[in-house]
Amino acid sequence: MTALTAAEAAATLQRLESDAAAKERTANLLAIDLVSREAEASSDGSGSPVAGQGDESLAGLREAHRAAYEAAQAARRQVSGARWLVDLWRQLGCPVNEPSGRLGDAA
Repeated sequence: MTALTAAEAAATLQRLESDAAAKERTANLLAIDLVSREAEASSDGSGSPVAGQGDESLAGLREAHRAAYEAAQAARRQVSGARWLVDLWRQLGCPVNEPSGRLGDAA
């Protein structure tokens, strides 16, 4: 196994956290757009429902939101796993807080 510096581990964790946050923002923006478009599609402005208008578009947006939400959840699980691994290295006595330390060398 290749040793990993603490700086590399920190940079990887930071990239994972940034990626997860971006995916969460995307999911949230899609959710806001979906709610807005559903409200528009449910009424023609006079409060009367407009049947079938934009159903395919809304279905596509719902699917995009679901996919974005799942991607955000997967990214958060990666972050959680990376944090767990760094904590484990610390418990094993690896110098994870020092940029010159090599994770895995102490084991």
